[in-house]
Amino acid sequence: MARNRNQKKKCPSVCNKQCVCVEDPNKKYVLKGKKYGDKKFTCEKIKKQDLCNAKVKSTGGGKAKKAKTVCPVSCKCKDCK
Repeated sequence: MARNRNQKKKCPSVCNKQCVCVEDPNKKYVLKGKKYGDKKFTCEKIKKQDLCNAKVKSTGGGKAKKAKTVCPVSCKCKDCK
């Protein structure tokens, strides 16, 4: 249950589409694919290099997410204002 509360704080629009999404400007993500290697990208770099549809390597198991889901503000996700 605590995990869900943390998720609401980080990106409340996941639970309420009226809220504004936030992202960590300092967090770096590793993208899937040989062409990216093990380079780490911030949300700003993902936006500048037009990588919003690239998949992010999963660190917690489960299905890989697209970069636009972890960087909703930079990638101007439709649900985030």
